[in-house]
Amino acid sequence: MNKETFLNDIVSSIHVGENSHAYMINKNGDTIADITLDTITVQNIEAEAEDDPSLKELANIHAQMREGKNGFGSYKTIRQDENEDKATEQKMFIAYAPVPNTDGWSIAVTAPQKNYLSAAYKAMAINIAVIVISVLISMVISLLLANNIGTPMKACAKRMQLLVEGDLETPIPEIKNKDETGMLTASTASLVEGLGVVIHDISYLLTELSNQNLDIHTHHEESYAGSFQNILLSMRQMKIKLNSIMHQISHSATQVSEASSRFR
Repeated sequence: MNKETFLNDIVSSIHVGENSHAYMINKNGDTIADITLDTITVQNIEAEAEDDPSLKELANIHAQMREGKNGFGSYKTIRQDENEDKATEQKMFIAYAPVPNTDGWSIAVTAPQKNYLSAAYKAMAINIAVIVISVLISMVISLLLANNIGTPMKACAKRMQLLVEGDLETPIPEIKNKDETGMLTASTASLVEGLGVVIHDISYLLTELSNQNLDIHTHHEESYAGSFQNILLSMRQMKIKLNSIMHQISHSATQVSEASSRFR
């Protein structure tokens, strides 16, 4: 087994992933071991880069390899498609290190970037999809919450406007929410209903008084809460005064009748 074949067998056995390969160069930058014998001793990337600008990035890496450095980098290469008569640019990763106890040899391992970035791209795509779905779900939830809040508030505002316009009959839409909007709707309904009861009761009392019926009583005393108590008290005072006036008028009429009978 000659030296070239021995070195080729070593680099051919090195695999870090799909489409990866290893090679070695000497202190002059000549390829001394590769997966193919065609490049051995006849390929020098730094020399070829003088006429081929696409090799410049790789040539700079080879210069560092000849200096005995180790490191990691990336470069672009032109790859000829086997099934199509065209060349495509391919991005590569490369890791290199000097070979100990040799006359300036260095070994490099290359692999396509897509082998390692595809998983990252996939993870990014999944993350983006999750973010988009989360945003959409958040928007749907926000719209539902806005509707749950907005609908009862609009209903209450509309009903209060009708109340301002004197409408005591239109019922407020039933809202079954158990949150603050439900409490607001229930309070609005209670206000409209209570005010309607008080006003209808006042109308009944005044109508009866106008018909000279002084023997009347409110049917909804419990509805006169807070300041409405003053209205009920005023109605009662009015009834008492009217009753007193009616008695005085009746008494005066009796006196006039008795006096007129004496002069007959």
